[in-house]
Amino acid sequence: MVAVVQHPNIKLYTYSEVVEVGGFIGNFQVKIKQKTKYVDHDKCNGCGTCIEKCPAKVTSDYNLSLGKRKSIYINSPQAVPNKPVIDPKGCRMIQNGKCGVCQKVCQVGAINYQDTEKFLELQVGTIVMATGYDLFAWEKAYGEYGYGRYPDVITGLQFERMLNTSGPSAGKIFRPSDGQEPKRVVFIKCVGSRDESKGKTYCSRACCMYTAKHAHQVLEKIEGSQAVVFYMDVRTPGRAMRNSISVQWMMGPYISEAGYPRFTNGRKADCYGGRYPLGTTCGD
Repeated sequence: MVAVVQHPNIKLYTYSEVVEVGGFIGNFQVKIKQKTKYVDHDKCNGCGTCIEKCPAKVTSDYNLSLGKRKSIYINSPQAVPNKPVIDPKGCRMIQNGKCGVCQKVCQVGAINYQDTEKFLELQVGTIVMATGYDLFAWEKAYGEYGYGRYPDVITGLQFERMLNTSGPSAGKIFRPSDGQEPKRVVFIKCVGSRDESKGKTYCSRACCMYTAKHAHQVLEKIEGSQAVVFYMDVRTPGRAMRNSISVQWMMGPYISEAGYPRFTNGRKADCYGGRYPLGTTCGD
C-alpha cells in the first residue's frame, strides 16, 4: 500500500467507497463517498497524542472483538495514511457533547467534530473489479458449536489475530473467558464442508493446511500443550502439502513425545460446558 500511495500515476482514496457508476467503457462516471473522519488528514501529522489521551474504549472490529481500542484510532499498524479517524458511536463528544480531549491535545488543530461525509465525481476510462468475498455464516447454521454462547469457541480468523504480534495479546494465545493460557486446543475442520442440509456442497480446499499451521503454532508457543484436530477428510491441493500433513497425521498418536498434533477422524458432535473448561465430543 505504501508503494501505491507513492506512485506518481496513482491517486489513492482511503476511507471511501464507490456508490454509483454510470457511462460506458472509456467514459465512466464514478461517484465516490468519502466517509466522515472527524480528523483533517491534511493537517494531521500522525503524532498519536490524541489516541494516547482518549479516555473512551470500544470493542475492536479489526481484532474481531478480542480486544479494545480507543474511540479515535488507526485501524491497523500498516494503515495508509497512518493517521487516525474517530468512531462516532464511541466518541463521548459526538454522542453527548462531553469530552473533547483529542481536540484539546491536538497541536495542529486537526480535530473537527462537525465534519461530514464528502462526495467526489470522477471520469475514468476503465474499472477493475475487486469483489472480495463474504464468509459463510457457519455460526448460524451450526449452533451446536456454541459460538457466541461459549467465549472460548473462536473462529480461525480470531485465532489469527491472537497469534499476530500486533494483535490484542501481542502474539500470546489466551482463553477469552479468563485470559489464561490454554494447555489443550481443539480445532474443528470441515465446518459446513460437503453438507447439503445446511452447509456447502464443496470443500474449501484451504482449511486442512490452515488448521495444520495453527495446530503447530499452538505446540510451538505453549510448552507442554496438546493440539487435537477433528476432521472429516484431509484434502490438500499439492503434493508437497500432502506430504507435510501426512507426517503430522502419522505422528499424531505420539503427540506427547514428538510434539505433533493429534488428528481425529469423525464429524464434530457438540461443544458443552460452562465458563471453563470447555468440552467437545466427536462421533466417527
